[in-house]
Amino acid sequence: MADAQKPSVEGDIVVKSKLEELIRTSRGQFYIIDVREPQELASTGMIDSAKSIPLGSIPEALSTEDPAEFERKYGFKKWEKDDLIIFHCRSGGRSDRALQFAKSKGFVNAKNYRGSSLEWFGR
Repeated sequence: MADAQKPSVEGDIVVKSKLEELIRTSRGQFYIIDVREPQELASTGMIDSAKSIPLGSIPEALSTEDPAEFERKYGFKKWEKDDLIIFHCRSGGRSDRALQFAKSKGFVNAKNYRGSSLEWFGR
């Protein structure tokens, strides 16, 4: 995908209004990754277009090289190191850990939606 089509966000933190805009306009390729555990998802649901990869699986997901293996394991197209990847969890702590790990692996556009599901779902 050409860089002109990739959305961008300044800084490491994404605010709710920007995430809503990205979802609403669907401009370019970006990923919203929910790092909560599966049992947590059952009680709140997920943000529209989010994908689930629990925090404990993030290191493996970020290190998977083979696109077919990634898609088979996680159920969506493998990201590139310059794609916009927005992590979120319940209240921002685990998503911040996922962000720090992603940055350490060279994912230059990794971000944290710190408001996370508490803010998104109003709980």
